[in-house]
Amino acid sequence: MEHAPSIALDLGTYMGYAIRTAGGSVVSGVEVFASRPGEDTDVRFWAFRKWLIKAITQYEPKRIYYEHASFQPGNASEVWFGWLTIIKEVRIHYGLGRQGFNAATIKLHASGHGHAGKDRMKAAVRDLFPQLGPIDNDNQADALAVLYTGECWKAGKLNRAPKPTRKRKPGKRRPNPQSELF
Repeated sequence: MEHAPSIALDLGTYMGYAIRTAGGSVVSGVEVFASRPGEDTDVRFWAFRKWLIKAITQYEPKRIYYEHASFQPGNASEVWFGWLTIIKEVRIHYGLGRQGFNAATIKLHASGHGHAGKDRMKAAVRDLFPQLGPIDNDNQADALAVLYTGECWKAGKLNRAPKPTRKRKPGKRRPNPQSELF
């Protein structure tokens, strides 16, 4: 499988990243975007934008991959969507593609199990990227799994996790809002 330069992100305050360089090697690690005591919490967005632009100008990727998380309303979702907005804005400016993957698809594709835990994911990533040596940080491991998933998606070899289905209780019907209009 031929690899194009790309950036893969596991978005979070402790953001894992994996970068496929033009030469085919992989650079990975964790970047921390926590605000300091007394500092405006929005500074983390500025710091992330600055980091992303630096990574793009240094490595010249063609695409950005990320884990598309799902949240309940609250601070974590506000922060995550802030980072996603920055990705969208910056990638348009630089003419890059982007693709998000849900956690189950990433876990299924990297480890063979859609509900793999942290230890299983770290072991899978060590097998996928043996040249990187030990991977002890789960954020870094997740970013490498996102990179692997993105590269397989680009090559047309992605196995997507099935969408969960919820069973309805018998006799319960969803109300039809249209019925009240007439």
